[in-house]
This record gives sequence, C-alpha cells and structure tokens, in this order.
Amino acid sequence: KTVCLLQDSDTLIDNFCAPTAMGPAGAAQEVVSAASMCLPALYSLVLLLSAPTSVRCLVCGQVVFAGLALHLPFSIAYHAAEAMRSSGRIVDVTPWRCSDQTMVHVCCVINSWALSRSVEYLVLLTLPVNLYAI
Repeated sequence: KTVCLLQDSDTLIDNFCAPTAMGPAGAAQEVVSAASMCLPALYSLVLLLSAPTSVRCLVCGQVVFAGLALHLPFSIAYHAAEAMRSSGRIVDVTPWRCSDQTMVHVCCVINSWALSRSVEYLVLLTLPVNLYAI
C-alpha cells in the first residue's frame, strides 16, 4: 500500500505542535525551533568552504551566509525567551520577538541583493517594503 505523506500532513503538524505554548511541550518546541535555525547557517558555511574558486559570484554566497549569521543570535534569543516563558518564568518576549522579526526583514534586504544582484530591485522595492515592515 502506498502512503501519501501529504494526506497525513495535518496529523504530522498536529503531532509536532504543542497543544499549548505553556508547559514542557511548548518549551521543547521552542528549543527545537532555536536549534533548527542553526542548520541553514551551517549548511551555507559548508557550501562556502567547499565552493570552487571558479564560482560565478562567491561574494553573493558570502553575503547570504553573513545574513544568516547576523540573524541567528536574534532568532535563538527569541526562541530561548519563549522556552523560558513556556516553562513558567515571567519573561517579556516582545523585545525578543521584535528584534527577531526585524532581523528577518534585514535579511530579506541582504538576500534580495545577493540573489538578484540588482541595485534597482533593492532600492525601489525590497528596501522600502522591508523598512515599512520594520
């Protein structure tokens, strides 16, 4: 019998998500979220270190990695604050969430140039939209 993973995606999501943010399951979910943010940065670093010198735009890859590395501590801090709040500690997560979301927008701007290499796209679209969002 063939099993389609997409049919069971709701069940998979329900099993991963904690029923409530408060409690051990919510704290564990936040710890996993914080740890999972390290994977793209590590993968990007591995790709950069193993890239041949003939790569068309090595600087673009370095810029993408720099954006990931820049965002990483803010994301980990936010998810750590959420984990502490889920464990019952009194933590105001608002500044942590705002700094994480701000860095997401900063990375959008950084990556828009690194992936398109278009100053016009950066200045006329990506930068204004993300500055407004911040």
